[in-house]
Parts: sequence; C-alpha cells; structure tokens
Amino acid sequence: MPPPVRAKLQLGAEYDLGAIDRTLVRAAAALAERFPAKDSPATQAPLRFGLPANFLYLSRARRAALLARAESTAAAE
Repeated sequence: MPPPVRAKLQLGAEYDLGAIDRTLVRAAAALAERFPAKDSPATQAPLRFGLPANFLYLSRARRAALLARAESTAAAE
C-alpha cells in the first residue's frame, strides 16, 4: 500500500509482507487474473455481442482478431 494509506490506517512495520508473502500474493493475483468471474459485468458484456466471456482479458492482438472475424461474419449476413 502507498505510505499515505498505510499512515491513515495506522499500519506499522508489523503489517509488512515478507518476501515469501509477497510472492504468494503475486502468484494468487496472477492466477485470479486467468479465471474471470462469470457473473461480473466484464464477462457479461462481451457475451451480449457474441464474443467470448474472457474477451476483455485477452491480449490486444487476440481481441483485434476476434473483432475482425465478428465484423466479417456480420458483413456476410
């Protein structure tokens, strides 16, 4: 947390994360980023447009490819 937030919450050094704790938190966050919540707005919105639920979590290149394919499909109809 930023120092001003830590000061406001009165979090002293006893609340600092150790190296192992930081590594575990980063690993858990990275894992959570790979599995989007199915009921979140970020996963529901793409479904309304016929895109995969994880669309907003994909790379920019992959999103562009999916949009191009969706546009070509819509133009053919």
